[in-house]
Amino acid sequence: MSAGGLLKRVAQLIVTVLAVTLFSAFLLELLPGDPVAVLVPFGSDKQRETVRTDLELDEPFIARYGTWLGGFVTGDMGNYYTVSSKRPVADRLTEAFPKSAQLVLYSQILALLVAIPVAVFAAAKKDTFFDRMSNTTAFAMLAIPNSRSRWSCSTTSV
Repeated sequence: MSAGGLLKRVAQLIVTVLAVTLFSAFLLELLPGDPVAVLVPFGSDKQRETVRTDLELDEPFIARYGTWLGGFVTGDMGNYYTVSSKRPVADRLTEAFPKSAQLVLYSQILALLVAIPVAVFAAAKKDTFFDRMSNTTAFAMLAIPNSRSRWSCSTTSV
């Protein structure tokens, strides 16, 4: 790929990320209800106003998006809020990454331990019932969304 082609791809990536994040933020803006009431359900008005200011919910949508985008570009992904505390999102990602990486590694090893022998046997028995069924099964499994397969994880570890 030429340098011009690479530059074009990077520009397309940046435009796509901006469009997706802006659209997602806009959809979140349209959600009914007050996020502060969810985060501080039994707090006083002063506590709620503090949280509202901290989350910049008193700012216009474009200003909040600009602040978020500036933080995102510099690696500051904001804070994760619970009812009792707030922590940087980066800390949560740091905690979750080793578990996620381990899960990816084990699932890839298991997939290869199954796929390679099946593929070799199907190649050796070309145009047989086993070959056609293994191909059909592989393509059918690829067509099933992860959220619908019974082997997908339905709970999160963090």
